[in-house]
Amino acid sequence: MCAAAAVIRIPLTDVLRVAVVVLLWLPSNAFASAAPVADSRIVWSGCPASLANAPVSGARMQCGWLHTGSRIDGQGVRLRVVVLRARPDRDSRQPVVYIPGGPGDAAGLAGAALVRWRRFQQYAAWPRDIVLFDPRATGLSRPRVQCRDSLSAGPPPPRVVLDCSSPSARSSIESLGPMAQASDIARLLDALHVSSADLWAVSYGSRIARTFAALFPARVNALILDSPVTTVGPPSADRRAVVVRALKKLLADCRQRLVCRLQVPSLKATLAEMLAAYDRRAPEVTGADVPRRRWRVRLTPERLLSALALASYRPSQAATTVRQLQKFASSADLRVLSPLVAGLVRTVDNPGHSRLVFDVTRCAYFRSQDQHRAVRQAPAWLARYLPTSGGEDCAWPTVGKVDPDPPWPLRPTLVIHGADDTVTPARPIAALAQSKRWTLGVLIPGAGHAATLDNRCAQQVVARFIARADLPGCAVGADWAAPYRQRPQ
Repeated sequence: MCAAAAVIRIPLTDVLRVAVVVLLWLPSNAFASAAPVADSRIVWSGCPASLANAPVSGARMQCGWLHTGSRIDGQGVRLRVVVLRARPDRDSRQPVVYIPGGPGDAAGLAGAALVRWRRFQQYAAWPRDIVLFDPRATGLSRPRVQCRDSLSAGPPPPRVVLDCSSPSARSSIESLGPMAQASDIARLLDALHVSSADLWAVSYGSRIARTFAALFPARVNALILDSPVTTVGPPSADRRAVVVRALKKLLADCRQRLVCRLQVPSLKATLAEMLAAYDRRAPEVTGADVPRRRWRVRLTPERLLSALALASYRPSQAATTVRQLQKFASSADLRVLSPLVAGLVRTVDNPGHSRLVFDVTRCAYFRSQDQHRAVRQAPAWLARYLPTSGGEDCAWPTVGKVDPDPPWPLRPTLVIHGADDTVTPARPIAALAQSKRWTLGVLIPGAGHAATLDNRCAQQVVARFIARADLPGCAVGADWAAPYRQRPQ
């Protein structure tokens, strides 16, 4: 078993958003055939000067803009693209295309983030070129799009501002959904003059990858699905389910520590008292993220639970979170909670994330009959702060629905899951890996959500899978269910 080694942390999904738009139904044969994509091309440009501080590497990095040939509200859609070349002397005929999660997250292609990607490339040592891109309306891609009622927290110009309540905005909103995102990947392959690629999708990006595979099956060489999302609930229900799993994991971690287990009042009692008190009157927590501005947050029960859920994304953070709550229980000093709330502030203020893309994409896959068991089975002291969602945040029709469970591609597929992942539950992922042909499922010990981004063992598993070699020793005995159907050679 290999130890986890932090290599890069790309901003993960913003589980805190509440949807503002919802969608009409597509015909039942939405995946019967793929519409032709518009003419596309990549205009290559220089990479940021900050890469001068990147690790020395013989591999090449190319930066440019994908001109998709499509438009949003009259503005041409351009996606920021970066290619990490595996070899200095030639390009890969079948690269690995990274699809970020969120949905609505960017790949992270600003200067400082590219230094981390270069480091990732060296440590992961994958034998193929890695193609990174900011999906439409996220990160550095243009234009950025938002609703008129959220201007105060919007991205910097240039941007498209829509009256999302108006029927006239429907086509622009629909152009942010899963079908448009999948078509962009086809345009990207066209512009790279690549016939097919391996798709590496993280978290909610797995849905976009499966949608692409259903639309363009001949263009998929293999699938790498890291922490794939298996539920199709509305955004608020997804967030609540993550909160419930995170708190259960936190309490279980406390039971493993003698000092925490013997503390009076208990951690559960402390959390229950905090939620009840903050429901009556939310205190103000302050802090600062150098070199960012100082921030102030009214710590409502919802924000406290969201901060705890975000902290659970990294398994190594559990002990720190428990200590912070223990210290607060004994001192009642709100400054103790500042590091915990800072994670929430950074996520909400993430300039690369698109709330509108988040809402449109999740609601496109939403099915009203899907309900989260985690929400239904929440303990009484927590349930009152997690009202069950019946899909009310996806009840405003704006764009078309997309099949959340398209036909499984007959391609070699690797499904990776972190053993300590609180965001995507293990049981349905294990069932998914077991039930599909040409699919191999691997559990990564000690890893959390999106393990391939920062866990050395997960990266080694992907490297061997891409090379069609045997899995590394760190994955031996790590299957969370057996037997698995072996992938074809």
